[in-house]
Amino acid sequence: MYRNSFVKILGVILISIAVSGFKLPSLGGGGGGGADWKTIVGDFKTGFGKINKGLENVLEGIAASYEAIGLKEKAAVARQNIDNLKSAGDKLGAGSDAASVQSEYMAEASVDLAKEMSAKSLSAEEKSKLVEASKNYFMGAKNAIPGYIKVITTGKKAQDAGTPSPTDLIGVAGAGDLPGVVKNIPAFFKMIPTSFKAFQAYKKSLEKADIKPNVSDSDLAVPEI
Repeated sequence: MYRNSFVKILGVILISIAVSGFKLPSLGGGGGGGADWKTIVGDFKTGFGKINKGLENVLEGIAASYEAIGLKEKAAVARQNIDNLKSAGDKLGAGSDAASVQSEYMAEASVDLAKEMSAKSLSAEEKSKLVEASKNYFMGAKNAIPGYIKVITTGKKAQDAGTPSPTDLIGVAGAGDLPGVVKNIPAFFKMIPTSFKAFQAYKKSLEKADIKPNVSDSDLAVPEI
C-alpha cells in the first residue's frame, strides 16, 4: 500500500513539473530502491527548516509593517501565523505543512501590505518604523530562499530514486511523512515565482514611499533550478 501511494505521488509531481514552466533537468523515473533515503529525508528537513526560520522573520516584518501603518488587526493575524509556524517544531511532516501554508500566507500578506502602504500618505514616524520592519522582512526572505531551493532539488533526488524498497526506509526517522512531503513539492515550484513577486511588490511599495530597503534586485531574482 505504501509503495503504491508513493508511485502515485511521484506521478502527480512529474505532471505538475511538466507544466510548471521552470527550467529543470530532465526527470527520469528512477530506480527501484537502494537510494540513500536517510540523506534525502535529512535534506528535506534542512530545507524546510531554512524556509520556516526565514519565514518567521518575514512574517515578523509583515506584522511590524502593519503595526507601523495602524492596521492592528492584520498585524495580529500575522503574529498568529508566526505562532503557528513555530508550533510546527522540527518534525518533517509538520515542517512541510507549515512551510506550505505560511509561504502562501506570506505571499498574500506581502501583496496586501504593499497595496495598503501605497494607498496611504505615510508620516515620518511611520516611515521610520517601516525601515525597521523591512530589515526583518528582507533578512528572512534572503534566508528562506536557499531552503526553497534545497526542498526542490531534494524533491528531484527523491523522484530519481524511484520507489523505496522496504529495507531502504529501515531506521529512517520521518520516513512515514515522505508521501505527504513529496506531494507538497509541486506547490513549492509554484511558490517560488509567487514569493519573489510578493517580495518585489513589498520592495517597490517601500521605494514609492521614499524608503530605500536594504536589499538588491539581484537578491530577489528568481533562481533557475
